[in-house]
Amino acid sequence: MKKIYDKLFKCGATAFAMDNSTEKICIKVDTSAVIKSPSARTLFMSGIDKLMLKNDIVPEIIIGLDNAGIAFASMIALRLNIPMAYIRKAAKDHGKKNRIEGRIEAGKKALVVTDSLYDKSMVDYVYESLAETKCDVIGILPVYSDIEGENIYPLISYDKLLKRAVKKHWLNVFMMEETSENAGSSVDPDEMMAKNAAEILLEINAVSLSPDKPFKYASGILSPIYCDNRLLISSFEKWMMIVSYMINIIKEKIGVNNFDVIGGTATAGIPHGMIIANSLGKPFVWIKSDLSSELEPGTRVLIVEDLISTGKSSIGAVDVVRNAGCTVSDCISIFTYEMEKADDMFVEKECHKYSVSNFSTLVQVASEKKLIAKSDIDKICEWNSDPEGWGKKYGFEK
Repeated sequence: MKKIYDKLFKCGATAFAMDNSTEKICIKVDTSAVIKSPSARTLFMSGIDKLMLKNDIVPEIIIGLDNAGIAFASMIALRLNIPMAYIRKAAKDHGKKNRIEGRIEAGKKALVVTDSLYDKSMVDYVYESLAETKCDVIGILPVYSDIEGENIYPLISYDKLLKRAVKKHWLNVFMMEETSENAGSSVDPDEMMAKNAAEILLEINAVSLSPDKPFKYASGILSPIYCDNRLLISSFEKWMMIVSYMINIIKEKIGVNNFDVIGGTATAGIPHGMIIANSLGKPFVWIKSDLSSELEPGTRVLIVEDLISTGKSSIGAVDVVRNAGCTVSDCISIFTYEMEKADDMFVEKECHKYSVSNFSTLVQVASEKKLIAKSDIDKICEWNSDPEGWGKKYGFEK
């Protein structure tokens, strides 16, 4: 299946677009390039054979939908030595004015084939169109599908194609190009990435700002900001965007060949670390009071965090790795509070830290989106330079 996904990208059959109203990444698939290439057709038909066998799909007639669907239906009909028919988008305006071309006998088990399935209305259209034939529609086989449902058997699904795009970094390229077009070529890529990530964290309420009713941390510190990046894993598309940004940082600033193992901090760093390790083909361990698996002395570990605040827990992870006889020179996180204390600790430990987004960028984005008043910006921004004294200064501590 991986070869099928990659073929879509390599032959230019897949395009990404951003729906600005929903912030959803839309995927459009045009299989005409696949149909054109004999080798691609062979690859895709092999995948369809396996899909039909796995799901015990045994049709008596194949029905194509639209042009590409008709082409794929023809190939399947040839493979199975069974008849086919096809459905027009609209009835002809001349001749017999058919909407269905070919003869479909009542009671025959029919498999409908289309190149892409984007919404449920297309499913309804198929069943409505075939109702008068009284055939038994045993399923719809789209080469690509945005949707799931009973008796829908996609060769390529939205989620799996998006995962592959992240793994192979095609999605990351699209996101950077998309933002460059909207913002202008003079925008710094790191700043652009940080702003995109900040918008995502705010949208899913992973980060909240409340300068007038501050949050109280377990340490007793009062803060105008609260970050819970664990919510990110419940928003798949946005999570994959953030992960793609982390991978981009790793490739461009750390170097994939400069570490041997990904180490995710327990527990919040584990999901992101695992996805990154899979994408880069690296071993994975998690880090708590010790390493989840023993590593050879001298193994180079890249630490993956969800959040860097005071730096205490992150540096604790660095110490665990080094105490196990391994080395660590880099730590990457989704977000950092940009505390001076954390900066000093990383410098002292001779460990570089990288973050997708940060406190100052998030405040800027929140202001632009009118989530906070401009009059509160200075008040909020003073917090990370003196987190212990901030609450008292603004009268929240008596």
